[in-house]
Amino acid sequence: MKIRLLCSIMLLVSVSCFATTYTWTNASGDPNHAFTQFSNWTPAVPAAGFTIADEFRIDLSGDQYSEIFEDTIGGKLFSGYGSNKIGELYVTGGVSNFESNFMAGRGTTSNGYLFVNGGEITFLKSYFTIGESGTGNFNISDGTVKTNRFNMANKAGSISNVVVSGGLVDISTYLRCGMTGTASLVMSGGQIKTGSYMLVGENLGSSGTVELSGGRIDITELLTIGNSGQAFLSIDGSAGQIQCGQLAINEQSTIQLNIDGAAIFGNPITVTTTDSTLPGNFDPNFTSGTERGGSYVAVAALQNKILTSEPNVATTAFAAGWTSQTVNVGAGQAVLLTHPHYGNNVAWTGGSSQLWSNAANWSTSLDSNDAAVIDLAGTSGAILDSTAACSGLVVGSAANGSLNVNTGANASFGSLVVADTNASSGSLTVSDGTMNVASTAFIGSGGNASFTMNGGAFYAGNLVAAFNADSTADILIGNNAVVDIDGIAGLGANAKLTLSGHQATAEFGTLTAAEGSEINFVLDGALGVGNGLVVNGDVVMNGAINIGFIDNAAVDSTYTVLRSTGKINDNTDGKLVKTPFVTYALVQDGDYHTLQVTVFSPENCQEVIDGGMGLSADINQDCRVNIADFAELASQWLLCNDPQQCN
Repeated sequence: MKIRLLCSIMLLVSVSCFATTYTWTNASGDPNHAFTQFSNWTPAVPAAGFTIADEFRIDLSGDQYSEIFEDTIGGKLFSGYGSNKIGELYVTGGVSNFESNFMAGRGTTSNGYLFVNGGEITFLKSYFTIGESGTGNFNISDGTVKTNRFNMANKAGSISNVVVSGGLVDISTYLRCGMTGTASLVMSGGQIKTGSYMLVGENLGSSGTVELSGGRIDITELLTIGNSGQAFLSIDGSAGQIQCGQLAINEQSTIQLNIDGAAIFGNPITVTTTDSTLPGNFDPNFTSGTERGGSYVAVAALQNKILTSEPNVATTAFAAGWTSQTVNVGAGQAVLLTHPHYGNNVAWTGGSSQLWSNAANWSTSLDSNDAAVIDLAGTSGAILDSTAACSGLVVGSAANGSLNVNTGANASFGSLVVADTNASSGSLTVSDGTMNVASTAFIGSGGNASFTMNGGAFYAGNLVAAFNADSTADILIGNNAVVDIDGIAGLGANAKLTLSGHQATAEFGTLTAAEGSEINFVLDGALGVGNGLVVNGDVVMNGAINIGFIDNAAVDSTYTVLRSTGKINDNTDGKLVKTPFVTYALVQDGDYHTLQVTVFSPENCQEVIDGGMGLSADINQDCRVNIADFAELASQWLLCNDPQQCN
């Protein structure tokens, strides 16, 4: 045993003693600039090759760059190590493991570059620093970088520039963007994941900027925009996505929303677990020439609270008229930034015919900046079978209104409200054609709303059903209809969503359903509901799910009714599915978390009991709880035959 221990100690010492610091020379003239070409380093690399304790310094650039395209190992890796030096490193292939850390821009006034467009490189036991004392530059378009900690602009005067257009940056703990210096993260694609937190603008005097026009940032715990320093986050909600456990913005920092009023803006910052206080500023800005009224969701908390009731709005452009508020959405809350319609409220009169395109049916000319208000229903309601575009649409404002969208329709609105006030009701039916809502569709804002999809396609940034406590929403998606909600779908306490048949398609960004809400799946026998309800983020279920069959033709089987790329949170204590003789389970299926239901159709009472679905109070096991069970209980009331307990 002593000999074995001594050998182990000697082995550790030998590894430490034989650790070597290598400097890149590209002396071999290798046209591939291969990192693994031993003759490109000084001192000479032994025949056994690199070890996990070795250190590598790259202070050459341009035609002298170094490239990793096959497997290698090492300890520390530097690009731009010496003062006033420039280093360039490319990673294009292979799986490389470095036991310690990486630094770009290690020396004072140095400039270090790392380009990753393939392969995988790992620094799991230490940290990954872009801009340590000098300037660091990191560009990833493909491939994977894994690290324990990611630091940007580590020291005073340091500069960090990170560009992510593809690939994966997988961080087991944290990302600190702007620790003490100046940091910039520009993201147009790919994914960044952190196991703990992301902090932008950490210390006093630091500056952190994040511009997100595509791709996805996933943060398990906390996203902080401005800690002691100043931070700026710009997000294009038509493409970029951010999900975090909790969000914090300090007073001197800003979140800017770049809004294209002509397109779908439906990817708010999604907060999943913990309450958030947001004293910082929100800055909504329209892309030039696309100004449009609507309610744009900046932050959506799926099951928790946003403690700031009126978040600050500090716009740099189009400032007039913007309002902000924190509102209840589904089981959580959201920050709404609302811009009014630029034009007039134009009323539907239905005086000539029911066709939207007939100018005589409107109180005045309906222009693209106006809001269309329909307060007539039935045979006086509107029929849309042509092109339509305006800033907003209200179906049922102060009375009852209806709109039917039919073949030939191509409609585009900044916002949609069905049943706006408690004195109104609204009916929106889509039988064919296409409807686009750039911001948020409110189905049941204050009154009673019906939204039926019998075909056609409906696209919206966000969907809020049964918005206020007294409002109701009844949503039916059937036949070959397509409903695609980019961002949050929030079902209030009086909301009912029904997905019917295997040809209907419904896809949401995230889903939050309050207690009292219902989601009904009407299955088409063995065909089920096709892909069911697809969610591209987290799901929070506080309501109920009911299972039925078309024409009541039940087929016993297991069906997948909901699939999600995020988590499915069942907050009903195992009582999510209310339909008798239907059990459910949350099951991992490839990249999805799924909700699967199993239908069981017993033919008699004994099969009910044998299937484990008997009632606990059914004493005489006749599948009924009634006076006979009470009589059985009463006949033996207070009797005891336990030898150890009875007196």
